[in-house]
Amino acid sequence: PPRSTLFPYTTLFRSVSPPLLTFAVLIALGEVGVREVPPYSNRGPDVERYLGCVGLGPDYPWCGAFVYSCFDGASKQLGRVNPLVKTASSMNHWSKSRGQKIKVEEARRYPQLIIPGLIFFISRKGWRGHTGIVTGYSNGIISTIEGNASANYPGRGDGVVALERRLESINVGFIKYN
Repeated sequence: PPRSTLFPYTTLFRSVSPPLLTFAVLIALGEVGVREVPPYSNRGPDVERYLGCVGLGPDYPWCGAFVYSCFDGASKQLGRVNPLVKTASSMNHWSKSRGQKIKVEEARRYPQLIIPGLIFFISRKGWRGHTGIVTGYSNGIISTIEGNASANYPGRGDGVVALERRLESINVGFIKYN
């Protein structure tokens, strides 16, 4: 988005989210619109940049690599080490994270815990899953930015998109990094 549209987000985030989370969200916002080349290939210059951040080449699912890349950029801006697990696998990230885990039951009980910059986790069949970055929460709806996602085809993505999800769609939880 144009820089002028980021100002309201910056003001809001500073009041509720630690700097790392604020910067990660702002970086993610700047990536909205990235697409795979060709579509549905897990390839393309930006996709390969995300995957490269976690040490992978093209052709891998990349939602987790996108999240890692956003937090890596934020960490560099703040002159610190990226605290995220270096992986493209969302479920590997969840299981190995040292961040503050907010399990789904706790988030549903205390929705005020859901703030911009949290990372959400959804488990799918087997050890597969999906992840993205929370940009806001209101009345049971989570605003997110997600890589390897699509606004039109849930479960089959080809880009970085801003989405809205019902809190009930999150079946694992959230992680907060400071």
